[in-house]
Amino acid sequence: MRIKILLALAFSISFMAKAQNVALIKEPFVRNDTLILLQLSYGVGSEVEMQKAYVEPNWDSEIGKRLLSFSFAERDRAEYEKAIRNLKNQYPRVLGKHLLAQFPTHWLPLISFRDKYYVYDWEAYPRWFNDSVYVKYSQDGAVPYLIKSFEKKSNTHFQTRVIDAFSPCSDKIQIIDFYLIHPDNGIAVVRTTFCSDEEKTVSHQLMVALEKATNFDIIVWETQLDMPATEELIFDQIDFDKLVRDSKME
Repeated sequence: MRIKILLALAFSISFMAKAQNVALIKEPFVRNDTLILLQLSYGVGSEVEMQKAYVEPNWDSEIGKRLLSFSFAERDRAEYEKAIRNLKNQYPRVLGKHLLAQFPTHWLPLISFRDKYYVYDWEAYPRWFNDSVYVKYSQDGAVPYLIKSFEKKSNTHFQTRVIDAFSPCSDKIQIIDFYLIHPDNGIAVVRTTFCSDEEKTVSHQLMVALEKATNFDIIVWETQLDMPATEELIFDQIDFDKLVRDSKME
């Protein structure tokens, strides 16, 4: 998958380098009742490439239904089931059941664009829990992590420790903190502490619980290429630590 994306990106860059009559609209506008955030069109010889990023408010649309389904591509499902079998062989005594009551189990990522939150279809990699594994989707497919513990630290802070069986590091434990910064809207800052090259690394992601996802519109890319000009759509930089601090003061 990663190779495919890199090849698509290289093709897109090559295509753009040869383009003529480039037309770029970066200010949002409305056409046929659709809010378009960005539109790009350019020609190469007799060919014309069209791209646009638009807002889809309808979760009953094909895109909305796909995002809510948490469905696997056929190849990803096969790889996931293989990974689960490997985990059971490696850690036969660890797979167990963990109490996840009162905690949303399925999550979708959010982005911020001009101070408004959206689900971003192009990078809508979900995460979810069942009673024994935590699953994180990426461009490489769905990767399962064994849940070692799950703890409610407070009404707005939940922490799970998982085993990353595929990590090359000696410390295979990841610590994942869910800070519910807007409980009524199901919004959480997810902080993951993990090992990379034997050093502690921290990453953040803003996410929304599946049950509340339909409160937010979807940003969708429509393009003829596998790789749209995503660099043209500039999202807000999120101060995750500030969001967590401010939520604790409310």
